[in-house]
Amino acid sequence: MPPRWLLLCACLACCGVARAQSLGHSIGQAEALLAQLHQQIHHQPESLQVKLPARNQRHSLKELGLYPLCRPPVLVRAAPPVRAMSQCMGMEATGGGMTQVQAAIFWDYSVSGWQNGRVLRMHVNDLRRMHIEPQEDAALDSEQAMVQAMAQASPQELQQLDSVWQSLVDTPLEEWPGWQDGAPEAWPKDLLALHRDGRLRLSGSRLSGLHAWQAWWTALAKPAVVEALVGVPSRLEGVVPALQLAELQLGGRSFAMVLLPANRQPTQARALWSDRQWQLLMVRLDARS
Repeated sequence: MPPRWLLLCACLACCGVARAQSLGHSIGQAEALLAQLHQQIHHQPESLQVKLPARNQRHSLKELGLYPLCRPPVLVRAAPPVRAMSQCMGMEATGGGMTQVQAAIFWDYSVSGWQNGRVLRMHVNDLRRMHIEPQEDAALDSEQAMVQAMAQASPQELQQLDSVWQSLVDTPLEEWPGWQDGAPEAWPKDLLALHRDGRLRLSGSRLSGLHAWQAWWTALAKPAVVEALVGVPSRLEGVVPALQLAELQLGGRSFAMVLLPANRQPTQARALWSDRQWQLLMVRLDARS
């Protein structure tokens, strides 16, 4: 009979593999749905209904003329209901000449498939007057910081986000019970992130307790996928530490993709995926989110 410690190691290894498949499988399923949306945009635009800012009625994507120049959708949320965003551009002939429209459309998948989208931000460019007028949906103010930034992100930034999602498919998420054991109690008020190499991201000079956190973080045996420790505001416990897996820019702002224990309750950032131990969040790195 194998030693008990060997059985325990094998069990933990299996749990780690299952966990990696859980996140990777969720992203894979979501990406398959995004591929369907991409095909639908280009081949069945009449089947997609879109709501424009400050308007109550919906229009088909074909009617709006936005579908010919839509970039491939980018994943927003891997957990059900899967959410995606596409940047689309179209031309409209008006009495005053040609108008160019660029729209950030957010789509939510339902049991009926991809049907309804909402333009949370768009730019209307009057080519004759060389005047650009941004329009935002009222719902944008209530969205989390990630969505607000995606609505005004550049194509290059969205490509970076897509690359982060792809990298997470093969990221092993291990069982790591007790990783916070021995951590100092209070997170320094103006510490945003403590990097693996010791670099700090700060929002001010209120750093009481920083040395204790640095000592604990340096001594902690960290998985290779963890880049930094990030402070995330929670509902009941103040700012709590989360594990940064990636850093990127969206809408000119710094964000981090982080893992937070599933039993924590972040104040604003909502889970993009979760299981019984972890929740995946996108949080602002240049301000408390």
